[in-house]
Amino acid sequence: MKKTILVAILFSTLSSFAQVGVGTTSPNASSALDITSTTKGLLLPRLTDSQKMAISSPAAGLWIWCSDCGVRGQMQVYNGTAWTNMTGGVALSSLLLDRLASTPIAAYSLRLLRSGYIGNPAIRVRRSSDNTETNIGFTNSGDLDETALLAFTGSSDGFVTTWYDQSGNNNHAINTNTAAQPQLVFAGVVNKMNNKPAIKSTVARNTRLERTPASAITIRQFSVVGQGEVNGSNYVIFLQQAGPNAYFRYAPSGNIEAWFQGATAINSNISQFTSSLKIYSAQFTTGKLYSNGLEIGSSSVTSTTSSSSLYTLFNNPGNSSPLNGSMSEIILFPSAINRTILEADQGAYYSITVN
Repeated sequence: MKKTILVAILFSTLSSFAQVGVGTTSPNASSALDITSTTKGLLLPRLTDSQKMAISSPAAGLWIWCSDCGVRGQMQVYNGTAWTNMTGGVALSSLLLDRLASTPIAAYSLRLLRSGYIGNPAIRVRRSSDNTETNIGFTNSGDLDETALLAFTGSSDGFVTTWYDQSGNNNHAINTNTAAQPQLVFAGVVNKMNNKPAIKSTVARNTRLERTPASAITIRQFSVVGQGEVNGSNYVIFLQQAGPNAYFRYAPSGNIEAWFQGATAINSNISQFTSSLKIYSAQFTTGKLYSNGLEIGSSSVTSTTSSSSLYTLFNNPGNSSPLNGSMSEIILFPSAINRTILEADQGAYYSITVN
């Protein structure tokens, strides 16, 4: 009853004066509502990202606090077409791995992928000036901390010695050989693609990072944000498992090949060599291969029966087919996951149009 009376009084006041003052008896003449306080703030409705997206026909100007968007939440407004941040930029969503049903075998990225990984590093970097190493983490927005990175490297080069696994499985990819580590900073400048940091692999350095999980793994889905270019008559590899039980690579022709030994071999049939960042996905359970959301290859065989432990990023275990290109993100899954959610998130973050 008291709430009904209060609401009636509020609307009566609005109708009579077209203004309401809270904490003040002299609301600003230009305002419909003027809240004044030196000890308290305005608390907006707090919604999760999924609750926000479930709002039916949101009005332009609708204003909320998204509690699980980004690393620590974000104030957002609906502009009549899409949700944006308070300056009109792209609204953050909840972190990618928090929205997927399957926990990855390993998840490597230069952005924060999982809320449970907050406070941990993205990469370990060696600077060329004195070979000192340090961990580099993320900003409050979940991006790679480039300020910390460049404060450490200065005008020297920066090489990645460890790409940390964000899945929670501790499958960190490492290379202690200074001559073959991939590079992120060139003479004090961060290597970028689509204005996002990207780890560079070169043929000259025969680049690679390696991981041997505690037990054999079975990869049933790949996701890569990267690019590769021709390397003569050689294969150009994003990842290869020992055996080879699985690989994701460019053939010398430029065709993308995804392979699971004795089970699924998927080929793109046309060259995918590119100087631009792309999103590649391979689902062994469906026998499908995708580039920026478009199917580019298929296989009628969809079983997955083989597994092994050792795998390498940027190369094969024999160190003979280095990636001639860059990677910003690569995720390995033990089961099929929602590719649409995955690629839409990657496309929005890396400014890649997904079909």
